[in-house]
Amino acid sequence: MKAKFLGDFKTIALKKNKIYDVISVEKGWLRILTELDEDYLFPPEEFEIIRNENVMKEKEYQYKIKNISYSDRWIFLECEEEDSLNDSSAFVYLLKLIAKQLNAGEWKEKIYSTGGNMRYTIKNDPLNLVYQWDDLFGIVFDCSGISDLDNVKTFLLKNYDIK
Repeated sequence: MKAKFLGDFKTIALKKNKIYDVISVEKGWLRILTELDEDYLFPPEEFEIIRNENVMKEKEYQYKIKNISYSDRWIFLECEEEDSLNDSSAFVYLLKLIAKQLNAGEWKEKIYSTGGNMRYTIKNDPLNLVYQWDDLFGIVFDCSGISDLDNVKTFLLKNYDIK
């Protein structure tokens, strides 16, 4: 889902009339990645919701495992999009895709912020991964507490069309 900021309140974090990706909806509020590269909750009345169900179908990404850090327990993904380190769209798309698959087509209100910047968990995730994006590493799966990363890799390759 996308939302256009109407600009009814002053903020340097959002630009009037700009369209933003809605990362999640939490208790009716919209979680949006701002101009400051931080995600915050905003009241829905400040936005015009763009209900184009084809938005996710318009752009499909190809993901592949770039690196596995066995010592830090992280799996790094890369996206074939050239600008994927500077744009979180590929991360948001993957997060929604996984949430939809894990929650029988539903993703809204199934994605939860861990309190960190661009770090999320997804309800019903059998691996209990923390999904993270930043402009240094791109898309990262935090696998803390998981002993067998090769098992996680196999699961990702099999279930999420990651190469």
